[in-house]
Amino acid sequence: MTAKPDGYTIAHIPITLFRFPFMQKTPYDPLQDFTYIIHLSGFTFGVCVRADSPFKTFNDMVEWARANPGKLAYGTPGAGTSLHIGMEQIALKAGVSWTMLPFKGGPETTAALEGGHIMADAGGVASWWPGIEAGRLRVLVLWTEKRHERLPATPTLKELGYPFVFDSPFGRAGPKGMNPAIVKKLHDTFKAAMSDPKAIDIQTKTDYATRYMNSEDYTAFVRQQVEEQKAVIEKLGLARKS
Repeated sequence: MTAKPDGYTIAHIPITLFRFPFMQKTPYDPLQDFTYIIHLSGFTFGVCVRADSPFKTFNDMVEWARANPGKLAYGTPGAGTSLHIGMEQIALKAGVSWTMLPFKGGPETTAALEGGHIMADAGGVASWWPGIEAGRLRVLVLWTEKRHERLPATPTLKELGYPFVFDSPFGRAGPKGMNPAIVKKLHDTFKAAMSDPKAIDIQTKTDYATRYMNSEDYTAFVRQQVEEQKAVIEKLGLARKS
């Protein structure tokens, strides 16, 4: 980011900002070129199957994949996305292999699931709600820090023994060198907005899950994410060649 650090230019920061430098050449350094203001939220991701699927639990799905290497086809919005990376990290941890099929987005992936073209959908709950409410879909696991209030019976990865929270976290940042007073003012404004009842209501009905961090904690989190994303990309063989 090359704008003046005056607080008038800020950016939405997705987790891909920390991943892409290891996958392709980028014009920025996530550790040097930004002032991290506040971490806001993440997405409510998980794994969904059709209601008539033989997989009643996520462990059922993992055990089937273990017995049938590479035959379980799951859908995501594409290679290198947080959903693809998350599924492959789970596979590495579980000692299984499965096959990712890319689609244009969440609705297309869910349509493929409902049509029987894939066995599981790694995605966000927003595209699943109609199918869940109609009894056509069943969520096996969520990738969030805690359970979703609209899916109280659905466990998280951590509850099933996987030490992961995959919610594709995001926040706000400005150019490097911002005045701490400006950072605090922006932080306080965003934090107040996070407490608005309307914002909370929207989050419960969509893919979003609150995950607040102040500027200092967010900056430390970024350093951690850069290291973790580098390790994962290299382990999965997705690192750029030069």
